Amino acid sequence: MVDKNELKGNWEQRGVIGTRIEIVDNRITVLWMSCPVLSTTFEICDSADGGTELLLNDRGLKNKGCSESYATAEHLIYSGGQLRFVKNFDISGLSEETLTRTDNSRYGNVTIKDELLERIQGRWVMQGRGSGAFTIEGSRLTIGADSFTIRAAVNNGYSSRGEDFAIINCDPAVKGMGYYSEMLCFGDEIRAYIMVCDLGMQELKFRRN
Repeated sequence: MVDKNELKGNWEQRGVIGTRIEIVDNRITVLWMSCPVLSTTFEICDSADGGTELLLNDRGLKNKGCSESYATAEHLIYSGGQLRFVKNFDISGLSEETLTRTDNSRYGNVTIKDELLERIQGRWVMQGRGSGAFTIEGSRLTIGADSFTIRAAVNNGYSSRGEDFAIINCDPAVKGMGYYSEMLCFGDEIRAYIMVCDLGMQELKFRRN
């Protein structure tokens, strides 16, 4: 049986965006699409297959704002540097995932550099077509009557679009701001992306007014 310190860290299923597990001391947080669905303490014991099982004090997985569990954490077993996570869904039954350590944050493979927001303060107006506009003041992005807390994220990997950084929602479980699914900064231009029925993803370009 391993020491609890060996379990500390962040765990994800390689190549899949979905389940994430964070372990700090004797507390474990299970997330789905960056939204916590379970936070509880745990103990450890030897598992039947020679690994170490994490015995969760609460096993119910719940969506945000829901009182009823949509699934239960049946087994969470550490062995050979991996976490084997077995869940039991009310509708579909048992499901198993294998998670490994990750350096990704809840925002993904990015580095948060909120100081970059200083470069994009002010009012931004759509170029070429339409009359869209938004305002950035501090860490708030306002589109019409809607306002969002934002952060600046630099992609740690390869980006085919070559942006300087992305403007992302402060809540890692929420993608985009309003009807803009993604916002990227390129020098003195911000490009926002919006899904249009029958046309697919459309790119809109904004310049500071």
